[in-house]
Amino acid sequence: MDSDGKRILDWVIGKITSEFKNDVALLVGHGESGGWPSFQSEFDYFIPNTQRAYNLSKNFIVNGVCYDLYPRSWESVEMIADLQDDHTSCLAEADILYAGNEEDAARFESMRKKLHNNLADKRFTSRKAFDRLAKAMYLYQKTAPQRTGSYIFHGRIRQLLCRIDRPPAPPCI
Repeated sequence: MDSDGKRILDWVIGKITSEFKNDVALLVGHGESGGWPSFQSEFDYFIPNTQRAYNLSKNFIVNGVCYDLYPRSWESVEMIADLQDDHTSCLAEADILYAGNEEDAARFESMRKKLHNNLADKRFTSRKAFDRLAKAMYLYQKTAPQRTGSYIFHGRIRQLLCRIDRPPAPPCI
């Protein structure tokens, strides 16, 4: 972490502890470990406890580095854990930088564990992938209904979805 990043992180944590102590559950980041070599921000988002916490939201640039401190609700983090939101790295690779209490940290870790369990479940991830594919096909058909081949493809998607929902067939002998 460079000196600007350290100073800004200290400033954010100081701001939370002095002005938003009861309003912010967690400050979360994933810095350079987040898989983006050019990503240098040490914090990412915070989880608010109250409406007042939204006043902590800031974005600014220091020495050419953009910092964006934004809120993400518990419901949003739960959606990530359930693979209903594509921002899995915001949970999977996250570091808790500040926790208002141990219960909030434990809740976050529980959601992270749920995400890892869901990602390890091939049936669950296949179902989510096909759900997204079906949604994409629906949107595609809505914008290009004259393409008759897309209806055939959509029917094939439905067949695949039905197979996922059934228990596996016994092996042929």
